[in-house]
Amino acid sequence: HEIAQIQNRISGMILENSKIDTDEMPIEQARALGAKAFFGEKYAQLVRLVRMADGKSSELCGGTHVSHTGELGLVVLTRQEAVSSGVRRLHALAGEAAYEYLSRLESTVTSLAERLRCGPEDLLDRLDSLNEKAQALQGENEKLKNEMLKESTEGVEQIIVGDITFARTLLDGQGMKEARTTADLFRDKHPSS
Repeated sequence: HEIAQIQNRISGMILENSKIDTDEMPIEQARALGAKAFFGEKYAQLVRLVRMADGKSSELCGGTHVSHTGELGLVVLTRQEAVSSGVRRLHALAGEAAYEYLSRLESTVTSLAERLRCGPEDLLDRLDSLNEKAQALQGENEKLKNEMLKESTEGVEQIIVGDITFARTLLDGQGMKEARTTADLFRDKHPSS
């Protein structure tokens, strides 16, 4: 998965504990040095260029306040969004915020595993199994409903007014779908009605 590869690459750069260089310069000079300037972002004429990981990353940035990549600690990518065609913006948490985020995720996974009575590593299989069972039960439920509706046509009262035959019955607790099905079943059973 591409996000996992990016996460691993970021972690590798952090573990290198490379020095972070910052320089203020005109935006054209920063772009000439390979700094990334993203579409839609507004930059002043004088910008702050941040270079890290021995030149592997050069960004225009106003908010990095560490001297080495290792000071960032744990970094976790939390979401992504489209910025423009072919360009994605990744959102991340670092340091203590990243740890707290992972701790909340772990707590959620543990709670889910307890509720589903399985180990965390078995959650996806357990959810797939439960979905299959739910779909099977839904199919059985529909089948039983249709059988009940067929039986409910037995108690339908026919009222004839002139050349028109009306059918009347009480469908207690049934919705429109069931009422239509009952009417169709009655019509199939009594084609002259």
